[in-house]
Amino acid sequence: SGQWSVYVKNLDTNEYLLINNKKLPSASLIKLYVMMAAYEEAENGEAMKENSSFKSLMKKMITVSDNESANALAKRLTGKGTFKAGIKVINKYCKTNGYTKTKFLVEMGKSSPKNVTSASDCGWALERMYRGTAVSPKSSKKMIKLLKAQTRRSKLPAGVPKGVTIANKTGETSFAENDAAIVYSEGADYVIVVMSKNGKGAVEEIQKV
Repeated sequence: SGQWSVYVKNLDTNEYLLINNKKLPSASLIKLYVMMAAYEEAENGEAMKENSSFKSLMKKMITVSDNESANALAKRLTGKGTFKAGIKVINKYCKTNGYTKTKFLVEMGKSSPKNVTSASDCGWALERMYRGTAVSPKSSKKMIKLLKAQTRRSKLPAGVPKGVTIANKTGETSFAENDAAIVYSEGADYVIVVMSKNGKGAVEEIQKV
């Protein structure tokens, strides 16, 4: 039941499967784009430095999906200290880098369906991290390290065999259950993204996928 979107790509052969690619509520998947925009600003900008505060916020935002850390990073992106200014930077980053179905409009914690992304956008972001082209090889490596330290493992990670390394970012609200991951398997390294809106038993369905 509900709306579903699935993307899988074999990173060794570039074969892929894409089902029902459309804008869906991102929930915390939007934090992937906050992360990339923040690392880009830390590398190339003036408003943000990769100091201990930055590292602490980034770790909490990704590994335990802390909403206030995401909002705080967004507010720091321009040096103006406002969420509105920060999301302009994030949305510009998305547009510049081809994440055409992604939009960040409402602060995290407000459970808004207005924040959207797509399975293909998330998959492309993860592939760029994997290939070292998300911001830079150095930043890509740091981002993957954070995703590997993810504590929310009840969806895609629960569906792969024990011992398989997986770097993932979940997203959940009262109406959405999402997960996006890089899976390092013996057969191939691959990206998998499953998004759902109003899906009954969605966590278990994501595990099955």
